Amino acid sequence: MVAKDYKERDIREEINKKIEGFNRTRDNRIHASERLYSYSNKWDFIFFVMNILAVVFLIFSLMNVESHKGLFISSCFSLYAVILQYYYNTLNYKERALRFHYQQLEIEKYILELKKLLRVVQDDSELEKQYDIIWNKYLITLLGTENHSRFDDEEVLYDREKSIKKLKKPRDFSLDNFLFYINFILIMSVTVFYFVG
Repeated sequence: MVAKDYKERDIREEINKKIEGFNRTRDNRIHASERLYSYSNKWDFIFFVMNILAVVFLIFSLMNVESHKGLFISSCFSLYAVILQYYYNTLNYKERALRFHYQQLEIEKYILELKKLLRVVQDDSELEKQYDIIWNKYLITLLGTENHSRFDDEEVLYDREKSIKKLKKPRDFSLDNFLFYINFILIMSVTVFYFVG
């Protein structure tokens, strides 16, 4: 089926099309919120481990004062942990996730308003006026806010169509995820080097 040109659609078709678009945006916002909460939880775990290791390294370094290598590794690791925590705090994962969460709730409200319009309002000119009001509120909600990532959209499309088509699950190759795994490897490497090397 070929999609109709915008000019050929009546207002009810246009509203139904917008409801689909609002739903997709809402799903993307939900996924972005969950993704950012996931990043936050991963980083909380990493920092918990890093802080414990920093304390352990410091205690072992103080017990073996002659080992300048141990003291150097301990102080560099502690400094790195502090700088990394500062960087993490600038990313505001939890705050951004919460914003996405509230935004998807607003979008859900607009979806329900559009559906109610289709059921209640019969006059097309009144329908168009009310639609314009809701559309402008939707645009104001999205104005000046962070957009979801491409990965969020791919993940949402995958979830919707995985039962229909055989799709490959999208992978998160974001810088945020990459940095998490790099730091995980770094922690293991430093720990092995400190105690074995």
